[in-house]
Amino acid sequence: ETTMGVITAVGVKALRVRYGSTFASFDEQIEINGIGGTPFSKPGDSGSVIVDYATKRPVALLFAGSEGNIHTFANSIFNVMRQLGIVRFIQG
Repeated sequence: ETTMGVITAVGVKALRVRYGSTFASFDEQIEINGIGGTPFSKPGDSGSVIVDYATKRPVALLFAGSEGNIHTFANSIFNVMRQLGIVRFIQG
């Protein structure tokens, strides 16, 4: 399935995400909200690639949602590529 959303914040700092009984803090994240009251993501969507609607180019990698899935949080694709040593995506 696909969903549409709007980036509502970039550079989000001190984002606390609960993993079981512990919390992790993340900086420089992207916040996305769904359109028309529909959540942008659901539980289990972590790891999904978020693409630009017009160009279909990767923008971010989804990793968390807020309580009630009001907000979705993602890592910038540029940060992901840097961390994984990816130079470029191959166009298919």
